[in-house]
Amino acid sequence: MSPLKNGIRLFGLALLDRIGSQFGRQPIYIPGHGRPGELSIGATPDGPFGEKLMTPKDGTPWHDRVAARSLLSFFWRRPVRRAASVRIPFLLVVPEADSIAPVPAALEVARRAPGAELFRSAGGHYDVYEGGAGFADVLRTEVELSVALAPMGFAAFAQCMAAGRFAGDRLALKAGPVNTLRISGLFLAGGIGVAVVAHHWLAIALGFALTGFGTANIVPVIYSTTGRLEGRGTSASIAAVATMGYFGFLSGPPLIGFIAAMAGLPVALSLGIISGSVIAIVGAVVVRRVRTAAF
Repeated sequence: MSPLKNGIRLFGLALLDRIGSQFGRQPIYIPGHGRPGELSIGATPDGPFGEKLMTPKDGTPWHDRVAARSLLSFFWRRPVRRAASVRIPFLLVVPEADSIAPVPAALEVARRAPGAELFRSAGGHYDVYEGGAGFADVLRTEVELSVALAPMGFAAFAQCMAAGRFAGDRLALKAGPVNTLRISGLFLAGGIGVAVVAHHWLAIALGFALTGFGTANIVPVIYSTTGRLEGRGTSASIAAVATMGYFGFLSGPPLIGFIAAMAGLPVALSLGIISGSVIAIVGAVVVRRVRTAAF
């Protein structure tokens, strides 16, 4: 079967499968790999080689097939059209001899995207998988890129948290502890919100920086307010607050990880937005009442 006839037949099956899905029909599956002339997604000379590399080695059941309806999106989705709007850093791996994905289009994406880092891997389309000629180089490049970018957000957060802590006493004296807590909560909520929705790495770093400023003075204000509680000793009050803080410190990461696994990391990080908002509204009211009662 010629490539043209193969493409026409694939398009017909994709269209038929899409129509059938509207009536609750079961998907029409197409083989993921095959030899040239066979009806499959990867009907290329290295198709059987790719199937061998992608098949799990631990015996995990795996079906080398694709729902035909999913192919329709290939016809109108062109990453090169929106490449210039992608601002976050990302790694684009383009094999030297890719027989499936169009290499010129991938290179154009790398040229247009401001944050793209291009890596030309050895071999063909499937050589990026374990056992392929380019696997080791691709893995090393991915790790190096991740290591270079991973500390960016934390560095912005830590530096601004330290700066905010040094400036906290002056802020508390000038604005008062209630307004300091309110400002801190707003910075916390706003910073995480920016980091979650932003697409440019500078905006993401700014979000973490705002988060650092927001968290800098929450604990000092709460501790100073705790020492003014009536009806119990200062040591017992601070110990109770510290215990609650450690509980949140230990339970927060697993909770965020669980929510991220179920609904995605942006949804999980929204807990920080909620927490900052609660601190800015409810926390400020509680601190005002405690300090008013103390005097």
